[in-house]
Amino acid sequence: MFLRNILLSQGSTVVTPPPPSTLRNTLGLNGSSEYATIAADASITMGDGSRSFSCWADLNAVSSTLFQFGNISNGHGFVDFAYDAVNKLQARAFAESGTFSNQRRYTTDNTISTGVHHLAVVFNTWGVYDIYVDGVAQAVTANNTGSPGTHTGTYTMNLGAYPDASVYLTGSLSAPMLFDKNLSAAEVTAIYNSGVGIQPADFSGHGNATVAALYSNMMFGIPFNDGEANEEQDGSSNTNNSTLQGSPVYDGTQQLFED
Repeated sequence: MFLRNILLSQGSTVVTPPPPSTLRNTLGLNGSSEYATIAADASITMGDGSRSFSCWADLNAVSSTLFQFGNISNGHGFVDFAYDAVNKLQARAFAESGTFSNQRRYTTDNTISTGVHHLAVVFNTWGVYDIYVDGVAQAVTANNTGSPGTHTGTYTMNLGAYPDASVYLTGSLSAPMLFDKNLSAAEVTAIYNSGVGIQPADFSGHGNATVAALYSNMMFGIPFNDGEANEEQDGSSNTNNSTLQGSPVYDGTQQLFED
């Protein structure tokens, strides 16, 4: 049994607990046709940065997209966060209009393992991103082309897929959340330490004041636990509900994975 909603301490040093070996409230995805979407809405934009994405994932294979947002028909105007083919996490933003540009950051270390992790990316401004694994900031390498541009449009948010490029997550996704602010290192760590069982709606009134304060910044938070056959209710105050695509293995109560 895992105890997650605690802080372990040794003297005055806070010790971050290890990630759990299993996830609850998950969407099991087959890596080929299964994912979730959130319809385009004015409450979900990427602006000029100042956005943060957080999720728990069981990564069973490389080349897995965690989220993708934007218009990619002309190679412009999209943002994504993925586990790439060489065991690195990468975050990218392509300009919405004008000259083609790619503002990319990827983890310098290529030994991020498959398995269960808390993953977060902070888009401070386009081209300047922080990437966290299990509450710890990772060293990142820049690979930018052109000027950043802005992302003011409203587009479909894809969770667990980059469907136009046929890149899908193989594994399980839990509690994906988007915030309209740059999460600090302390805030990312607080989410991680709150435990794998935390759901988006749990942020409101949470016993940890840092976590509770983030509820007002949540643009969406999908719990994968409400039991709806094809739709999951948004746990934030914005009603950005998600629709399930394909036939993903949904589990709202037990510890379940799909190979």
